[in-house]
Amino acid sequence: MTQTEIVIDNDVVLDGEGNLLVDGNDDHRVFSVARGVTAGLVGLTVTGGFGGSGPKGVSSGAGIRNAGTLTLTKSTVSGNTIEWGSGGGIDNRGLLTLTRTTVSDNSVGSPVSDGGGILNSGTLTIANSTVSGNTSPFIDECTGSGISNWGTLTIANSTVSGPPAPPCLIRNSGTLTIKSSVVDGGCEGDIASNGYNIESPGDTCGFDPDRTDLVNVSTDNLKLGELADNGGPTMTHALGAGSVAIDVIPADMCEVDEDQRGEPRPGGTMCDVGAFEVQP
Repeated sequence: MTQTEIVIDNDVVLDGEGNLLVDGNDDHRVFSVARGVTAGLVGLTVTGGFGGSGPKGVSSGAGIRNAGTLTLTKSTVSGNTIEWGSGGGIDNRGLLTLTRTTVSDNSVGSPVSDGGGILNSGTLTIANSTVSGNTSPFIDECTGSGISNWGTLTIANSTVSGPPAPPCLIRNSGTLTIKSSVVDGGCEGDIASNGYNIESPGDTCGFDPDRTDLVNVSTDNLKLGELADNGGPTMTHALGAGSVAIDVIPADMCEVDEDQRGEPRPGGTMCDVGAFEVQP
């Protein structure tokens, strides 16, 4: 537990080796990274961040607010809450890269909030990572319960999962490119596909079946497991036997040689879509 927000104002790499939990105790933001700083967080769990009215009035990024250059690796951002504001788990205004990281069960609480998991107005790359189970309350329009993007966002080899109906999962008001990823829920905004994406259960993300994407995939055919400890440093959604996400991407198009857990890609003759690679 931390007594106050941890402000990173010098270049640093903090390595928790997978065993360090940093808890805001539902009292304050956990981390902020200052403008001009280059930092890395490795093997950490960031939880219990809180922003509310009055003296606890941080308005965004209860888990992490980044204005610098931040790399988040093999880490978990989970259980953080913004009551009045946006970006329950993460508010990125700088340059942020998520690798082998899970952002889950974060929330925003007001009717005008967006980005239950992540609010991005900077440049964000999500690679070999999972965004799951984050919430925002607005029921009349898309507020991006998982991700609200106002900047530049690239999602690759990742799994984004959440409620399929309003509030929708991904809201894009900036530039967003997705490839080799599973979106288990709805989207809003113009999204560019670089191929081998899957949307379930609808067709709202602008994916193109003529360019190797799959849309309108039923839950029964996707066979996406619950968020769980499937090995590796962070929790993931496993793919069940017979999932349409298995063995989709040609080996020479895989681009990465491991999944979020650190298991080899491809596990079979071809690579799987999303953050999880089924092993033989």
